[in-house]
Amino acid sequence: MISHDDRIRFSRRRAMTAALNLLATAGTALAVAAPALAQTKLAQKIVQYQDHPKDKHQCSICAHFQPPHSCNIVAGNISPNGWCRMYSPKISE
Repeated sequence: MISHDDRIRFSRRRAMTAALNLLATAGTALAVAAPALAQTKLAQKIVQYQDHPKDKHQCSICAHFQPPHSCNIVAGNISPNGWCRMYSPKISE
């Protein structure tokens, strides 16, 4: 006959095994999904991109701008003279 202590140990073992399997599955899913998420850029319309500056703010002095015509977070062709809501000035060293 199985004692109460044996049933508790068995249940704990099953719970730990299930938890470890869940963590392994979740880790694998994140490892596969993370690069795809990292490569997604925002549409110009969503960030209200315009091909001209807003006051003294423009893409060429933004931390996200990648010369000559690209951005780390906004999709499409980006003008150095453009501007969007994601504008963040470069930090001087």
